[in-house]
Amino acid sequence: MKRILFLLLLVCASVSSYAAGGPTFSGKYQIKLPIPGHDKPFFCMFTQNNQTLGGYCATEVGNANVTGKFDGRNVFWTYTVKVSGQSTTVDYSGTLDASGKVSGSMRTPRISVGVPFTAVPSK
Repeated sequence: MKRILFLLLLVCASVSSYAAGGPTFSGKYQIKLPIPGHDKPFFCMFTQNNQTLGGYCATEVGNANVTGKFDGRNVFWTYTVKVSGQSTTVDYSGTLDASGKVSGSMRTPRISVGVPFTAVPSK
């Protein structure tokens, strides 16, 4: 019985140390979207609390508060900006690679297909 309890504690310690040392998604990132006429990169500053993301993005149409989720590999965030006087929600979903780069797709009701984007850590 002691051996089973010891093994259980060892497994729990291993899982918690892996979770503590896993990837994070916080800090300043440069976002690039290949949209003709709007291909200037912009920056987002992310904060992470467990799997919940916060922060803001400084886009060409203004700053926007960010909400989202990060599960260790997959990241999703959204914000709302005013475009031509109307509120527009912009959604990003992507995958974090080992170098810290995110590749994925941006969607908005104004664009019917996903637009590829990259996000790279910035200083």
